[in-house]
Amino acid sequence: MPRAGQRPVKTLLANPYAVGILAGLTAALVAAAPLGGTAFLTLLSPFPLLVATLGYGLSAGVAGSIVAMGLTLALSGLQPAIGLGMLICLPSVLAGTLGALARPASELGGPDDTLVWFPLADILLALCGAAALAFIILSALSGTEHELASEVARSLVASYQEGGVALPDDFEGQLETLLRSVLPIVQPFGWVLTLVFNFYVALQLARRAGVLNRPRDDWPTSLRMPRLALVPFAIALLASFAPGMAGYLAAGVAGAFGAGFAVAGFAMLHEWSRSQNGRLLILGGSYVAVLFFAPLLAGFVIAGLFDTKRASPLSPGPVE
Repeated sequence: MPRAGQRPVKTLLANPYAVGILAGLTAALVAAAPLGGTAFLTLLSPFPLLVATLGYGLSAGVAGSIVAMGLTLALSGLQPAIGLGMLICLPSVLAGTLGALARPASELGGPDDTLVWFPLADILLALCGAAALAFIILSALSGTEHELASEVARSLVASYQEGGVALPDDFEGQLETLLRSVLPIVQPFGWVLTLVFNFYVALQLARRAGVLNRPRDDWPTSLRMPRLALVPFAIALLASFAPGMAGYLAAGVAGAFGAGFAVAGFAMLHEWSRSQNGRLLILGGSYVAVLFFAPLLAGFVIAGLFDTKRASPLSPGPVE
């Protein structure tokens, strides 16, 4: 016999709108973590909405997004609410919805009793596109593409001076110029990596909770970018050399799609290392090397460019 209080919880968790509202509240509070000095929690802000959308559908994701943006609007204003919507809500609901999509294999010439799930490569492409779109819209709205570079350069110079470090003349100006070139690439690049990490963890939790039907993807063999992604990446890379705001925005788009190819490159390393002795040493050494020497990421981006494919997981499905 169920214990007292058990039934309302089960009823609540069976309602996609209730789950979405809880997820939206959590996402908004976690996204506001920097206000409490725990900025690292912001990296987990897409997670609640991803789990809700993967397990309970688009309605849960939309409900959660409305609540998250509404709460942020009430507490912080319009621009932070738009930022949360573009950076967190849009990619989370998009990836969660696509991750739960399946179609009968018979529609593609396969057996009648099999389902084909949305390719992991296309989900990665969608995350890159969402991050690029968010970067463009938020940069256009703010109209302060150089303020962050100036602020970071000023802070770094101040910290060096406090430590008694002798700096050359015009060091702050040179550092600001460098940051203006690097930051538009680094920001969307890092956010794509964050979204992929959250999506992976959300898949595991939703599956363990029994609310996800999608079978396990073999990420080392399936996590690639589709060939279509080469087009926006190449165009954005070339356009990034343009002066002014156009080049700035193009660099951000290149950074977002470059992150997708870098993730594919790491997946290729995982696949190759399966047949090697000392696999953990190879993987651990590679991640540590990239952590301490970020330019090595370019090698993984290049590797990802040469292995574009779309693999779909299969699972048994009802015969209609």
